[in-house]
Amino acid sequence: GLSLTERKRPLVPALALLTAIYLGVVNPLVKGVYDHPEMQLILASHQDRLEGRRIASWTPRIEISFPLANVTGAQWASRYAYLWPLSGALQTIAASDDPQVKKEATQIIETVRGHIVDDLIALRPDIILISGAEAEKYGIFLDTDPRFDAAFAPFSRVDVIEGIEIWERAAE
Repeated sequence: GLSLTERKRPLVPALALLTAIYLGVVNPLVKGVYDHPEMQLILASHQDRLEGRRIASWTPRIEISFPLANVTGAQWASRYAYLWPLSGALQTIAASDDPQVKKEATQIIETVRGHIVDDLIALRPDIILISGAEAEKYGIFLDTDPRFDAAFAPFSRVDVIEGIEIWERAAE
């Protein structure tokens, strides 16, 4: 028969999986999708500024953008609720040595860049949330689209809360 150690071996991955499911899914559901400290701080300072406005989110963090729009009744002014395709493509490029994989990930980045600038021009967000840690990277990334500077010119940063920059379009 199997020793006690051999019988316990399959339990370790199962327990790790259950822990990950609890931490990643069950715990956030129990706490509520709107229980995020950064979002609460943004609401405390800027709820009136956000209510009913058009917003875009240039952050890889859905826990900020998605609930914030729901709470304030904001309208999405971007095809991306958060920039997961950009984060995934950048991680793929960093992790791969395969030129074809890097080429495909670069194409994803170029597509996302075009979409962000297209949405900035066509959907005209009033407010843009940008992860402060990502802001410089996104600026450099978007600067390579010749339309970006003119489209982003009417915006100014109005606040930074817990690393989330809040940019607002000037009144016309």
